[in-house]
Amino acid sequence: MNNNEIRYATDMASATMRAIGNEKRLLVMMALASQGERYVGQLQAFLAKVGEPLSQSALSQHLAILRDAEVVKVRRESQAIFYSINEKSDVRAVLEALGVLGLAKDV
Repeated sequence: MNNNEIRYATDMASATMRAIGNEKRLLVMMALASQGERYVGQLQAFLAKVGEPLSQSALSQHLAILRDAEVVKVRRESQAIFYSINEKSDVRAVLEALGVLGLAKDV
């Protein structure tokens, strides 16, 4: 690996860690990793169920940060916007390393 590749890899890893470094965003990522594609209402319900309720506007701000970091991808279907893990990112490996992958499966 040359210096540019090393720098790029560390920049990407750092951006991923910043994006999921917030408790609410980490919970969203856990839900997406465990339950697959979800729309905002489903993510709100999940957060409320685990005791971390968020308004739609607050959740949308968190999702924007995750989108900007390219750890989630977006699919629009009519009025609904669906979110899922961007498999091109390294976020699933990070969640696995943190030991949180799969914890939200039955919530």
